[in-house]
Amino acid sequence: MGRKVLKVIGIVLGCIVLFAGILYLVVSGYYRTRFMPNTTINDHNAYALTASQMNEILCNELKDYSLDLKLQGETVSLKGSDFDYRIDFEKSLNEILRSQKPFEWVWYFIYPTNYEARPDASYDEGKLQALLDGLDSFKQEEKNAKALVSVENRMNHFTFRDDRKDVLNTGKATVEIKNAVINGKEDCDLTADYEAPKATAIQQKALDAWKTIDKIQNAKITYVDDELSLTLDKHDFASWIVCDEKKQPVFGSDGKPELDHNKVLQYMEKVSDVFDTDKKGRTWHKYKGGTVQIPSKDPGFIVDEEAEAESVTKTILNGYQQQREPIYSQEGKGHGNAEVGDTYVEVDLSNQKLYYIEGGKLALQSDVVTGCKRYHNDTPSMITDIYFMQEGRTLRGENYATFVYYWMAFYNHYGLHDATWRSKFGGDIYLTDGSHGCVNMPKENAAKLYSMVRVGTPVVLYE
Repeated sequence: MGRKVLKVIGIVLGCIVLFAGILYLVVSGYYRTRFMPNTTINDHNAYALTASQMNEILCNELKDYSLDLKLQGETVSLKGSDFDYRIDFEKSLNEILRSQKPFEWVWYFIYPTNYEARPDASYDEGKLQALLDGLDSFKQEEKNAKALVSVENRMNHFTFRDDRKDVLNTGKATVEIKNAVINGKEDCDLTADYEAPKATAIQQKALDAWKTIDKIQNAKITYVDDELSLTLDKHDFASWIVCDEKKQPVFGSDGKPELDHNKVLQYMEKVSDVFDTDKKGRTWHKYKGGTVQIPSKDPGFIVDEEAEAESVTKTILNGYQQQREPIYSQEGKGHGNAEVGDTYVEVDLSNQKLYYIEGGKLALQSDVVTGCKRYHNDTPSMITDIYFMQEGRTLRGENYATFVYYWMAFYNHYGLHDATWRSKFGGDIYLTDGSHGCVNMPKENAAKLYSMVRVGTPVVLYE
């Protein structure tokens, strides 16, 4: 009895093993033509599908294939149907199938597998090339040859116009496009395939001209002398450049633009107007504020217009930037307050005030009485200096002889001195009871001033 049971059990187990073995072989045979469990191809689930079924899925995905070309400033789309694009994954899918191990199908349930199927693409090369040749980017070199490249005269400066665009390297771009098509790519970035445009002979001439003009336009001269300044830049000298009937700069044999010498000299007159002081009034900044024009007895500055014009021409043509004084044929002591310095006597004739400035600071202030307006004994407006000093002097003139304790002469018979015969100073006294032209001061202030100044101390008088 026991032996029979064991025999039956053995037969049953044998049958089970035999059945399982046959089933495993059948399943293994099944996966010889189908994809294993947990298999994805091009991000699609391929489990139990044949190569033909998977091919249909992948081809349907690309049936409306188009390729987007990323160009400079635009993106152009090429439809596959316009160049007879066909695609098939069958060969790649069969290679994947052959790489599978059917007898190990159980393990595929445990370990997922991903594959990338490569397409076999075909297309009409002639139609694709025709589409590419019709793109603006593929015709840019031809357009560039006709594009305007010129130096343009804007009256107060020159600008450069260049209508050319960067050129696509069509040979390199075509190879990249065909590779994208063959591999079923849906976009192709060609922005790195652009090159700088080439120039025709005429365009190169304009480019060379602009290089020179642009250098010149960087030229700048800032004239600075004491408190005066004047800046010369391209907005001033652009009109000096000689141009032809087409408003293009005319170049000399040295390759540099020609400048109209008469216009250069005309500008030198402007420089002279600013910096010349000879036989002209000085601009004086009053201690109490405001400015006034004052004659000076000393020789002033005279700009050497011819020498300055020659220097300016060289500076501009070489594109230099400078800060300097003008070239003078005659020099003075300075301009305006700089001619005097920071220590001087200032007499405001209109307000009948005297200020002694020492080291730029007020050291003494006094009311004064100056030349009588009623009898036309006006004290002159001028920039001068003390040329003689004396304590205890009798001033003599027509019908008078007056003793003063402190005498500080500044021009001819004019001077600063005390006036002990006066009890009041300042106000409107000078209009009807002024001096013979001297600057009268209270004795104590005259004494103080006498102790502060010396021969050579500047004296500035103005109304």
